[in-house]
Amino acid sequence: MFADIMMQIHRMTLRVTMESKINLDTITPQVDAIRRQLVRDKLIEAQDALPDSFGRKACYSGTRSSVLKSIEDWLKTDTSPQVFCLSGQSGSGKSTVAVTVFQEILGIGTDIRFAGFFCSSTFDKASNPKYIFPTLAGQLCQCDDTIYSILEPMLGQQDPTSGSGETQFEKLLIGPLGSVNGTTLLVIDGLDECKGLLDHAFEVLNTLLINVSRVTALKVLISSRSNSPIFEQLFLKVSENPSGYRCFSLDEDVSLPELRHDLRLLLAVELKTRGFGQKDIISLQNVINNANCSFFVALTACQELISPFGNSSKQADSFKDLLSRGTNKIYESVIERALSVVDSNDDSGDPIQRRGLYAALVMVAFGQDSLSLIELAPLLGIPIDELRGFFSGFPENILSVKDETVLILHSSFQDHLKSGQLAQPDGSLQDCMHLYITRLLLCLMNKYLHRHISGPGGFRLHANTTRQSPRQDSKITPDLSYACRYWPEHLVMINMLTAQEERQSLFFILQEFFHAHLLHWLEVLAALGEMDRIASALNILLKWIKDNCDSGLGDHSSLEGTVSDALKSFKLFRTAIESSPHQVYHSFLLPWTPSGRRLAELYRHVEASITVAEVTCHRRQLITIEPSIDNAQETLRIKLSQDASRVAVVKKERIEIGENAKDTFEVFLDDSGSQSYIDALFVGKDNILVTTLSRSSYAEVHLWNVVSKKIEKTLLQQHQATGSKMLPVLVFHSERGTPSLVALLTSSKVKVWEVRTWKERLNIQCRRDQNPRNRLLALSSHHILVGLQLKKLPRSGGTTRTVYLNFAEAPRCATFSSDGDTLAIAGNTGISLFTHILEVTAFKMSPSIVLPVSHQITSLALSPVGRYLAATGQSFLWAWKLGEEQPLMRLQNEQKRTVSSVVFSKNGKFLHCAHICPGSRTALFDMRIMEAPISGQMPVTALAMSCHGKIATGSSNGAVTIWDSSMSKVLRHWKRERHPSAVTYVAFSLDGKFIASVSPERVYIRSTSSDLGSNELAQRLPVQSLPKSHSYSFSRCVFSGDSSLFLCIVKADTRPTFAQIWQMATWKLLAEFELDSRDYSPDEDIQSISLSQEGDLFAIGTRTNALDIYTLAHNESSIHIKHTQRISVVGRPPLHLSFTLDKKYILSTAGAFDIKRGLKQVNEISRTDAFFQDGWIVDSDGQQRCWIPFEEDIRDWASYRSLLVFCTKALGNVVLVGVRPIQ
Repeated sequence: MFADIMMQIHRMTLRVTMESKINLDTITPQVDAIRRQLVRDKLIEAQDALPDSFGRKACYSGTRSSVLKSIEDWLKTDTSPQVFCLSGQSGSGKSTVAVTVFQEILGIGTDIRFAGFFCSSTFDKASNPKYIFPTLAGQLCQCDDTIYSILEPMLGQQDPTSGSGETQFEKLLIGPLGSVNGTTLLVIDGLDECKGLLDHAFEVLNTLLINVSRVTALKVLISSRSNSPIFEQLFLKVSENPSGYRCFSLDEDVSLPELRHDLRLLLAVELKTRGFGQKDIISLQNVINNANCSFFVALTACQELISPFGNSSKQADSFKDLLSRGTNKIYESVIERALSVVDSNDDSGDPIQRRGLYAALVMVAFGQDSLSLIELAPLLGIPIDELRGFFSGFPENILSVKDETVLILHSSFQDHLKSGQLAQPDGSLQDCMHLYITRLLLCLMNKYLHRHISGPGGFRLHANTTRQSPRQDSKITPDLSYACRYWPEHLVMINMLTAQEERQSLFFILQEFFHAHLLHWLEVLAALGEMDRIASALNILLKWIKDNCDSGLGDHSSLEGTVSDALKSFKLFRTAIESSPHQVYHSFLLPWTPSGRRLAELYRHVEASITVAEVTCHRRQLITIEPSIDNAQETLRIKLSQDASRVAVVKKERIEIGENAKDTFEVFLDDSGSQSYIDALFVGKDNILVTTLSRSSYAEVHLWNVVSKKIEKTLLQQHQATGSKMLPVLVFHSERGTPSLVALLTSSKVKVWEVRTWKERLNIQCRRDQNPRNRLLALSSHHILVGLQLKKLPRSGGTTRTVYLNFAEAPRCATFSSDGDTLAIAGNTGISLFTHILEVTAFKMSPSIVLPVSHQITSLALSPVGRYLAATGQSFLWAWKLGEEQPLMRLQNEQKRTVSSVVFSKNGKFLHCAHICPGSRTALFDMRIMEAPISGQMPVTALAMSCHGKIATGSSNGAVTIWDSSMSKVLRHWKRERHPSAVTYVAFSLDGKFIASVSPERVYIRSTSSDLGSNELAQRLPVQSLPKSHSYSFSRCVFSGDSSLFLCIVKADTRPTFAQIWQMATWKLLAEFELDSRDYSPDEDIQSISLSQEGDLFAIGTRTNALDIYTLAHNESSIHIKHTQRISVVGRPPLHLSFTLDKKYILSTAGAFDIKRGLKQVNEISRTDAFFQDGWIVDSDGQQRCWIPFEEDIRDWASYRSLLVFCTKALGNVVLVGVRPIQ
């Protein structure tokens, strides 16, 4: 918009010059003035924060001499510290001192540049720290041509309020001030008044203090109340470096005689203005001699002296009483006097009317300048004249009415009104004031909130703008804006003394409101740019609900859960919601997380923007949670509960537990340092066994209740464990998915307990031996395995028969199936399966099956009836269907060290998995369907979609599979001819009759039309044209539109990357040419390629934003390059390339480009399929429909019309997304 205005000025100048033949010199000053005004307006949005705005007054003549002299000396001394800290209690005169400094600099006409920002909680922008640096820069532009010339060009390209405080300070102040000479004074007054945005205020403060030394002639004066967090931060900085700051406290550094002198001068001026005689003034000045109050209290007391013609003695007594009351008492008397004005007008003193007036005053305090009298009157049902009369009864230094807007002029009065400690005349109103306001605002929102209330285009105001007129298609009125912004703040002020039935009733109202209007409410706040308020409001509500549930109002977990889910979803999708308020409906209802699934279920009457399919073959990532794991080298364990509802992460210093129904881990046990946590094992619904080791090497095992966090039983106490090999070992046996037996192995004995009663079932002695062969432990309802001895578990006491197992290598871990008939033991090179254990009668037993493995296994799991086996180790998870040697599932993480835990479901059909990488703050949950074919179990590494909606997947084991559009049915699967390594790329021909798959070693081109089970190959590369003496690897491939040609990119170790073009009918090599790699590395950067219908145009899109078009010339026996075009695409890489049938345009995710016009980007042509762009799912009309919070985890994607499919890097899972048309 700014650039457009500047262009209009330029055009106007040319037109006037040419048509009227006016000398350009005569209008240049006018144009420059307009330009300066535009720059000023763009930088200074917070007009109410300027030093000369809002009637700010300087000190009375002759007062404040000591502080003004201190500031003057500081300014004039070149060697003085660059920062001056001015502090004092509320009403001590900090702002008037700052205004006086400003006026004196202007009056004297010194060469000091001045810019100030006067924070005020009365105004939204004046209390928003993000406007501080732009406002200061705007004032400097007005007084310095050099600074103006530096800032003016950059403002046409960016919003000056965007970016962090440090970024703003660098661009708007450090850079320009480094180019000018002379002293610059920046004043930031009342930084503590940015109460709702304290984090941003701290950012501004720290930015100033850290960077001020970069401009030697820069001086900064910062003022704040002496009891504020800002002052505490300042005080900390000063104490660290006393010589780096000049400080002055209006509370401590002003002597009592000087204070009384100043107060006498104030009194003389104010009373004389109000018509008091000299004799009365002297009488009242004598009262001041014995007072010790702030300027604000003295000024307010003066204005409370109603008549200059009253009895002098009574005036003095009244004045003395006012001075001694203190600020809050004065405020109460001021409010009562304003109420009495209204009461005297109608002689009623109606409590209901007084409650409405109190409510109006409180709402003004909360809403700053957001509601005018015109809007307050109908909202509260009070005649506007009565409101005017009420507010006109306040002293002018406390409150004023300007253009029908009520302005509170002193922040301490605002704090008093918001504190919830109003001493109202009618005590019955005190506890229900905020309840009354909350009900009123909820009623208003219930009446007017609806979907797309911000307008069909998702209209969005600038952040923190309250008085801006809404768009014509927006229904956000000022009173509705106030209600949406402030009702949570009124809610938390409801006193606990409020009747329980009243609060109980409010809970039901809140439940109805959230069910009907939660998303509508969030849309309004997003439209108003109140992103920080959304987070704070949801946190406020969550705390209030929890506190009031604890106070005996019963279980309101559903309401708490809804608010908690909304908060989690907002944190995840904040970026999307900032772009458009309508994204509230698109992102909150998506099942990426459990909170999203629950919200989608709660608001199933609200249609989301997209659908997410539950893919049968590859269950999507179920949940992402964030435990406090930050050390990549740390040793940790992860343990799933038997029903997969909980997971524990065990670190040395603490244990954290996450629930599948939640999105975050919570610290369960946090040790003080006297012991380390070694292991954990879930037993039962709410219990967990925890093994600890003290510094003195004593091990203990306790049974904890997960909910109450209390120890319920001790299984092992003060057991000496010398060395890690002698630590206790815990295992359990479960029946129907519930642990029924627990076994504990120590260096001297083995114990078994029944979980239901914790009755001891077995207690036997064992050898004190550190041999790993004797540390093996597994348990079933029939047997216990200790070392390699299989013992029958007796029902009660007595001896037990032992079977010795033949196992040649050192065992690492073991497990039984739930029926106890199968035992698996893992060693270093294989897994041995012992079957039909229940029937064994011999003294020795050999394995029935041995599965070779090449990884070190740390845990095993058998499905309930022994049909499937899963093994986990560092960075891998394998699963087998028993009876088959090849793994059914193989997950490996080559990039990061991963720790996993797995459990089978009760019916054995599902494998629940939990994975975590030390150093990562994300845990991944996954669920695999064991009955899916092997093609559906391996991680997917490449994807493609045909013109008929079929989906092709290439897997980590080299297999290629074709599925139907829902991925519920396998259409083709090639078992015999697999790639020797993971498939890196798959591509359909345009007609869908052929599919090509690529791995580094080879390329397969197959027909898709044969029946399922057919394994014939159309062609396999490499072919004879590649010399055997060189090393090659294949990258990307593509078919021509008519399927007559096939092109493949080949990387070589001794020559540049090149392309081969083959004639598919004869598989004759028609061309081989090297790629132009001036601006990118073909080995790494090529992301997308495309061939035109007849193969006469070839396109390459790269990761580095390059787009190359090769024009190819054909003859009967060969193809050669005719010429090449190249552009660098602005903004994003051109991916998923395709030519239009007429070959005029090349389409990509970065836009469409005209081939015959030098690859000029055109907006009239667009893709016809959904696609990914900058983390968004975009529909065929180019509309952003859904933001993906885990974009960095997406390995590959493909789309056909409104259906999009992608696979993840971490687990190779597949997600199907359907994009609904916009209604």
